[in-house]
Amino acid sequence: MLDDKLSQTLIATQLRILQSQVSHILKNKEDVTKKWQLNDNLAPKRQRTGKDDDVETALNTWFASFRGHDVPLSGPLLQEKAEYLATRLNKPDFVCLTQ
Repeated sequence: MLDDKLSQTLIATQLRILQSQVSHILKNKEDVTKKWQLNDNLAPKRQRTGKDDDVETALNTWFASFRGHDVPLSGPLLQEKAEYLATRLNKPDFVCLTQ
């Protein structure tokens, strides 16, 4: 755990990251901790959210349960599952876009 009493420069040196990254992490400490606890991606270049919160939540729950068992998951499988969940959640206009 990062010690708030250490200087950001010293922390950055110890972790071999930039001081600005330490500053950003400390500034967003609660959000970073929450994402870490949810096993979320901590280093996205751009924060992206799904088009439908209900489908996104259901897919994230499904994904987390399978990743906990070391089941390999691919992009096409996630897309197929998202579309299936959207149907089950009565979201007929949902379209799963590829990146």
